[in-house]
Amino acid sequence: MNLEQAITTALEYEGRVHRTYSEAVESAKDHVARKVFKTLRDEEMEHIKYLSERLEEWRSTGTVTVATLDTVLVPKAAIEAGATKLRQRLESGAREVRGAEFESLKKALDVERETSAFYKKMVSNLDDDGRRL
Repeated sequence: MNLEQAITTALEYEGRVHRTYSEAVESAKDHVARKVFKTLRDEEMEHIKYLSERLEEWRSTGTVTVATLDTVLVPKAAIEAGATKLRQRLESGAREVRGAEFESLKKALDVERETSAFYKKMVSNLDDDGRRL
């Protein structure tokens, strides 16, 4: 797999993850869950933008710059506090609400795992420049 193929395929994976979080936003009944899914969706969009920029750079110059990947995520302590709050809300909420949010989380975890497995395999097949990216 060459670098262009790797980036193109990575964009497909990131698109799937983004769509999964977008669907979770739409189906979430709990406002805290919706906010978490929106944040994760927005984070995936940053990955898509980053990869799109690298692909365009590769196609126009034949090289890629390893740039800093922006994040929309808040500090780890804030994420942990939000996760605790969400867990408490879901545990005390109606069963059908919990089921919808938990099903969305399960789907998201599945596509995140598939994407991570792709990246691990891809990195082992690329040259040093590709691995740095």
